[in-house]
Amino acid sequence: MSGSSNYEQNSGALLCLWSKEFFVLTFSIIGNGFIGLVGIWKNNNREIIIINVYSPCDMERKRILWQELFNHQRNSSCELWCLLGDFNSIRYARERIEGSKVDGGGGGEISEFNQFIWDMEVEDISLMGREFMWWRPNGKARSRLEKIIVTREWNCTRSGCTQFALDRNISNHYPILVKNMVVD
Repeated sequence: MSGSSNYEQNSGALLCLWSKEFFVLTFSIIGNGFIGLVGIWKNNNREIIIINVYSPCDMERKRILWQELFNHQRNSSCELWCLLGDFNSIRYARERIEGSKVDGGGGGEISEFNQFIWDMEVEDISLMGREFMWWRPNGKARSRLEKIIVTREWNCTRSGCTQFALDRNISNHYPILVKNMVVD
């Protein structure tokens, strides 16, 4: 048996699915550009929060989204947070290529996005397989807009988490798979 939650807006939708065998949903949080799932991860009986993000493109609405996520985190006692999805922002200039050159553009936006990450006390999970997660159909522009960022506590309890870019087929975005492999 599984559960699901969804969020729709004019330009797209989010869908979250989970297996009740591994995750028990306590409640969900739906905001402008995200769905948050709060529940218990059964393998260690700890509360976790997973936020599925689809950020707007314009900067003012991004700021509103980031502030809303920050407020939810500050009002939560949960230490295990995972934010994932399309943030429509880059952290470093090298994460965006326009034509044949690196074009980070929007240095202020990069700085604000990194400040949001700093304020949330989260960090990127290592990405394997691809450098860019979004490609313009002609292949001349590409960016790393999708991210999986987690709290330090998440990394401590789930060491070895890595994100892998899977093959794309109908979208210009690559889907991401998160694996947690701890091998003795």
